[in-house]
Formats: sequence, C-alpha cells, structure tokens
Amino acid sequence: MKKILIIDDDVQVLTIVEYILLNLGITNIIKLQNSVSVFEFIKTHNPLMILTDLSMTEVSGEDILVF
Repeated sequence: MKKILIIDDDVQVLTIVEYILLNLGITNIIKLQNSVSVFEFIKTHNPLMILTDLSMTEVSGEDILVF
C-alpha cells in the first residue's frame, strides 16, 4: 500500500500534519525530520504523496520536489 511522506525539520509540524491525516482516515504515513536521508527513502519506498516544508536547513523542500 502506498504511503504519504511528511518531511519537516519541526517535530511539532510533523505531529500536527500527521494528526490531520489520521483524522481524515489516512493511516499509511511516514514522517521524516532529517531531510538529508529523504532522497534514498524516496528511491526505496516511492511514496504516493510528499508533503514537505520548503525552507529547511539541510536540504530545501524545493530540492526534494525537483528530485
């Protein structure tokens, strides 16, 4: 089953977005706080959707979406 990937360097944002998705009945959620490891994760797991912060310190959300 396909997963939704949430990427943010703020743990509170990750928790809030996960809470919203769970209340919508979406249960296949993966949260990543470390944006450096996201490229390998995307290659390996091929998520259905990616929700990302655009301004993170290590790797920007724009870089992730272009990938």
